[in-house]
Amino acid sequence: MSRQRAALLLAVLLCVALAGCTHGAENAVEPDEQLDLAGADWRTWGLVNAMGTITRDGTDTDVCVCIHDEDTTFYYDEPEQIYYDSVQYPQAIQAAQMAFAGIWFEDRNGDGSTDIRMAFDRNGEPENEVTLVWYWQAEDGYVFQPEESTPME
Repeated sequence: MSRQRAALLLAVLLCVALAGCTHGAENAVEPDEQLDLAGADWRTWGLVNAMGTITRDGTDTDVCVCIHDEDTTFYYDEPEQIYYDSVQYPQAIQAAQMAFAGIWFEDRNGDGSTDIRMAFDRNGEPENEVTLVWYWQAEDGYVFQPEESTPME
């Protein structure tokens, strides 16, 4: 009888194991389904330094901000990295990402479109902060405003 009980127990365990496999198959991901993996979206790669909203002609556009040594580039806040616009610095800023202190999207000249103001720390001291300002002009894009910016020395 002990052999019969062992065989019966083995048969029951095999049935339970097979039932578990079929249950898991119901929840399995089909090979053709796209997985939502962390890191699959360019915004998670560490390229984005800030985010904001740019307004033009009454339309708001959410953007991702990417800081470089010679410019700042704005991309649509979308899963694909799609260029929106950029601002050029009057001169290169060494290690601009490290020096980046903030960006403000505001209508500084009252024309209804977003202008850009950026701050960079020089040597980590507030009195050495550089502020750069650009006004949006439909015909020329973002135009640097030296009179509203602090000198880059």
